[in-house]
Amino acid sequence: MKLVFFAVDAVFVMFSAYIILYLYRLLYFKQQQLKKNILFIILFGSLNSLIHTISLHNNILNSFRPIMMLIISVFLMLVFIDKNVINALIIFIIETLALSIVNLIATLLLRTLGYEISIANLDKNIPLYAAVNIVTNIFLFLLVKLLSPIKHIFSSFKNRKSAQVIIFFTLLMIITLVSLNFILNFNATYLTISLLVLVIYCASLILVTKYSYQLELWKLERDQQNFYNQTLENYLQNQKQFKHDWNNNATVLLAYLKANKVDDAINYLQEMIDICDEAGPSNIFDIKNIALFGIITSKYNLARKKGITVDIKVLNTIEEIKNIKISDLSRIIGIFLDNAIEALEHEADKILKIKLSRDDKFINILIGNTCSSAPDLDKICESGYSTKGPGRGEGLNIVKNLIEKNKYVLNNTYYNEDEKMFYQELIIKVYH
Repeated sequence: MKLVFFAVDAVFVMFSAYIILYLYRLLYFKQQQLKKNILFIILFGSLNSLIHTISLHNNILNSFRPIMMLIISVFLMLVFIDKNVINALIIFIIETLALSIVNLIATLLLRTLGYEISIANLDKNIPLYAAVNIVTNIFLFLLVKLLSPIKHIFSSFKNRKSAQVIIFFTLLMIITLVSLNFILNFNATYLTISLLVLVIYCASLILVTKYSYQLELWKLERDQQNFYNQTLENYLQNQKQFKHDWNNNATVLLAYLKANKVDDAINYLQEMIDICDEAGPSNIFDIKNIALFGIITSKYNLARKKGITVDIKVLNTIEEIKNIKISDLSRIIGIFLDNAIEALEHEADKILKIKLSRDDKFINILIGNTCSSAPDLDKICESGYSTKGPGRGEGLNIVKNLIEKNKYVLNNTYYNEDEKMFYQELIIKVYH
């Protein structure tokens, strides 16, 4: 009897594994190889069903079953789908919450039709157990499908602080429902209380997540505004100093020319030009996005200190950047520029190119550095791969993971043999 129950249960739990894969694709744009997906579904269904079968008629073991299933499920997700623990926990939470809701709906529906649904009946009546699971999985599939048009609501779940709040309340909910199940043995009162708890939980979850997300957005905007104010203050101070210096410089030049010392005047003028170059190109101020402006100007100054010639071109005003978190964009551009600057330290011809452009559809950010020999483009994004020695090579792998979860961002990596330049291009889709 237990073997039959295990086989039937495994089939339906495998469907839950498919739902988890679907949620990963929907919320995090994760797609794995077919073999990995099949192996994940089989192991997920088999191990969780084995725990379910072993815990039958054992109240103590059954009380710990949700915790054991949580550990096994998250472990399998980390191994086969995504190594991000927060992502795995969030997916498990969403799937568990959806499954809890449809279980209640299916149970109430079958009871309305005259079926007596209880733990004892389901354990002993395999056809009834199969019928309940068929109805449950139909509702589960429909409920998950409803997430597709409203998936933007879950965008804040990717925020780490919000995720920690969600995880805490979800684990609290699971423990509460398991305790009620243990005490009330799955009766009508338990169903009513569970449904009420789930409704209150969902409402609280949305409010807490929304508030937490808005709070962090406010902090980010405040930090950006402070950075902008400081940058503007420094710029105005530099302009004031430049005007003062220009009067002095003009006086010196006039003195040289009056004394007919043309060569000295030319040399002095060249020194003034070099100083102006060090102040940075004026078109960099067309970058109105504060975070992007900050990361590019800081890396520009770092490159100049290392004796690198920097060519910056901003073809259009770059202001609001949609469809990518500012923190992710800053990390990606920072990694690209750090890698380029570090690579140029070993090159004889030290040239760094930065080009930004925008049209109605895309924002393009192109970063290039001279490179005497072509790198292995197939391996540069692999974790741990680096030409700089052991313990390096994580930067581009981080970039790859950040870009994979965002369908609006593309990365084009290539080497121009004629120019002897290695390029990283970031393309951001700005329309929907």
